[in-house]
Amino acid sequence: MVCVTALSTVYLPCNNNDQINGVLPDFNVTPTLDDLLNDREYTLEYTIELIRENKNKFEISEHEE
Repeated sequence: MVCVTALSTVYLPCNNNDQINGVLPDFNVTPTLDDLLNDREYTLEYTIELIRENKNKFEISEHEE
């Protein structure tokens, strides 16, 4: 007979002791049918768009100063 036990403890970064969901994303990105059919990198495209929007906001605030 062999008995195996865990030798480590896993700590999750959630404060509500959520053992199922773990860390929830800041942004939910849902692929469209077109994204799936064309094998598009929809999460990467969404991330790049967020970076561009943030960059544009930063550039506009620099010019206002």
